[in-house]
Amino acid sequence: MVRAIPLSTLKADAVEVARQDYADYSRYFLSPSTSLMVKAGLWIELEAIVGLIVGLGLGSLMGQRTVAVILMIVLEVILTPLLSHAIIPHLINVQRGVVGLATAHLEPGGLPRAFGGGGAPRLVPESTTVAVCVIVAWLVVWSGLGAWRMATRDA
Repeated sequence: MVRAIPLSTLKADAVEVARQDYADYSRYFLSPSTSLMVKAGLWIELEAIVGLIVGLGLGSLMGQRTVAVILMIVLEVILTPLLSHAIIPHLINVQRGVVGLATAHLEPGGLPRAFGGGGAPRLVPESTTVAVCVIVAWLVVWSGLGAWRMATRDA
């Protein structure tokens, strides 16, 4: 048999827990360090630049924006989180080559994980050098393909 706890007792306990944890909360979450804010800003800028350049290259290659936008949304919202949480032994190098996982690898350490990891270790191990090489390769390849398509396109 479950014994009912009075609402006033629950409220008093909740207020006490909040009072005890507020000091830690305010120290870490309400006032992040300046270096964390700068790193987070630079990381967000990197995400935006990668999305812009890859989307622009893909859109130029395809000759239309709508399908390119849909494909970018599928890559960033569906495929990248799925590939970041599931390790597939035979496709580990394919997973390392996904630009979303490479940029997530460069995410500043003081932030919660972008894909709901909550600080859990990533399943797809890669070095920072590999992550930077993957990002540069995506930028160069998609920029090159888009530029080639625009140069060879009929007027």
